[in-house]
Amino acid sequence: MHDESEYLRVGNFLRRYGVLLADTPAFAVPRLHSDLTTRTVLAMDFVAGEPIESLVDAPQAVRDRVMHLLFELLLRELFEFRLVQTDPNFANYRFDHSTQRLVLLDFGANRSYKAAMSNHFKQLIKGAMLHDRTAMRAACLAIGYFEETTQERHVRAVLDIGELALAPFRDESGYAFENSNLPELVRSGVMALGMDGEFWTVPPTDAMLLERKFGGLSLLAIRLKARVDLHALAQHALFTGRHPRPANS
Repeated sequence: MHDESEYLRVGNFLRRYGVLLADTPAFAVPRLHSDLTTRTVLAMDFVAGEPIESLVDAPQAVRDRVMHLLFELLLRELFEFRLVQTDPNFANYRFDHSTQRLVLLDFGANRSYKAAMSNHFKQLIKGAMLHDRTAMRAACLAIGYFEETTQERHVRAVLDIGELALAPFRDESGYAFENSNLPELVRSGVMALGMDGEFWTVPPTDAMLLERKFGGLSLLAIRLKARVDLHALAQHALFTGRHPRPANS
């Protein structure tokens, strides 16, 4: 909370995102007024836009495109920028119908990720896409989801949760969030593991914040009844090192 209310810090992240996304006009990032910004005052341009939830009645193509952009951005944040805005609060996103641009707000929850952690998550997602539990196991151990001494049944439970949570990346036809109860299933698995008195491992903060971001975007995609080809996004981001761009991005 202290970091999020330190507006010189927030302003620095706002400025950085403006630079990082300068090549992606589908996003609108307010311009920082550094001459007016202090530790207790954040000054930036006003950018028009409607609440992201207002898209619930928008054409399917618009809803799909918006969620494509947000999930693509998350992959870029983790694997390219290594700087993730970890708060998926719906109020942090708005949509400008006149320009069809997605407005990004509030960079107080930004977190830098080390190259090693980024690579471990890359290995984890790759393993889930390839049904390679050996690779997933190595990645989960490196991230800190369990330890070398963790009981095998707990390791299997963690891997089961991981495969379930990352299922959208395996769907080559595009994942239909409208019909998904994925957040509830993942939550049930995590709660069951947490209630086991013999499992003590707490994931590192970096991992939990990333889970929060992915889970929040999934909830928004469910709210908007969007279909997103996360498999294609991940194929480009993880296997080719490139990030696909929508034709109008």
